[in-house]
Amino acid sequence: MSYAYLAAAAVGIAVFGAGCAAPSEDAASSSEAAIVGSADPAWLGNAHVAIARDTCGGGICDYDLRSVDGDIVYGTWARERAAVRAFTFEVFEPGMTDRKASDLWQNLDVEVHSRVAGTTAFATRYVAFDKYVGNNARYALDLRALDPLTGAWGCPDHVSLANGDAEVIIELYVTVNGMELRPSGTDSVYRVRYQNYAAQYASCQP
Repeated sequence: MSYAYLAAAAVGIAVFGAGCAAPSEDAASSSEAAIVGSADPAWLGNAHVAIARDTCGGGICDYDLRSVDGDIVYGTWARERAAVRAFTFEVFEPGMTDRKASDLWQNLDVEVHSRVAGTTAFATRYVAFDKYVGNNARYALDLRALDPLTGAWGCPDHVSLANGDAEVIIELYVTVNGMELRPSGTDSVYRVRYQNYAAQYASCQP
């Protein structure tokens, strides 16, 4: 396991601290439709998103988490006002996550694979551990890390207009030790619609 992953995990704990609600002790649901791939870890699912101004202990408030249903919209409010902009998911591995193992990062290789919609190659980065939720380990991807419309001048790849805003769509999926988490099975992807003020990118339009 690389030093970069260890550093990412440390940053993730600082940014996404413990949530407000007490962790649930319920076992992970076996009906999660997004499991694809190997049997290690035992379970992977519960994809949620939180885009909110509230924080709990400096991190994600559990009451702000929403199930991912369709595209995730990341607009100017999220970029300028939100304190939390996170895509989260949970992992269960007997003897590790249920015992809150201190060496979790050495045994679970947790990555997000992302690309601009309309391209083919995925870029890969590690996802930081957030906290334990019952018998599961929750991981949180800070959506700012994938934002192609950060405010810098220029023309991002595949920028278009959507409802008066400039928009770039990022596609992503998650792997843990090779097991894939996708919204609806093989080859599907989560989509994040990053939007910003259109005037800033007016010269980019054909």
